[in-house]
Amino acid sequence: MAENKVLAMLFEQDQQDRTPGLNGPIITSEVDKRDGLRLEETYKILNSGVALSAKDKYHAAMILQHGDKSDDYRVANQLCEECLMAAGFEPARWLYAASLDRYLGSQGKPQKFGTQFKKVRNRWTLWKIDPGTTDEERANYNVPPISR
Repeated sequence: MAENKVLAMLFEQDQQDRTPGLNGPIITSEVDKRDGLRLEETYKILNSGVALSAKDKYHAAMILQHGDKSDDYRVANQLCEECLMAAGFEPARWLYAASLDRYLGSQGKPQKFGTQFKKVRNRWTLWKIDPGTTDEERANYNVPPISR
């Protein structure tokens, strides 16, 4: 299956916006506007019914992971799960964990894998983590162990 060129381009733009120095300093308000446009385009493609490869779904999931609503994170996680179940698409492992953590955090719940941070008093701190998740589970999704 041929790669969806629009999703590939949107993914590349998404990643460029998150690479310090590539496009100058990261200015959140400008990136937020571009993220919104990318989300809109990505949902159009997802809702069009066009067949998507695992790589296409991964690209879409990464864009949705940078959304701002619980549903964005839920759909991103669902796409990663499809990548892993159907094709074993390895790059989707970490993104599966990150999108699930972001979704759980958006619901006010502790994250499972420990991939998400929040800024508290000008310092980045790890969001609350579900203590029932093991480092072995984390390793299965290419997430480093949690130092305790």
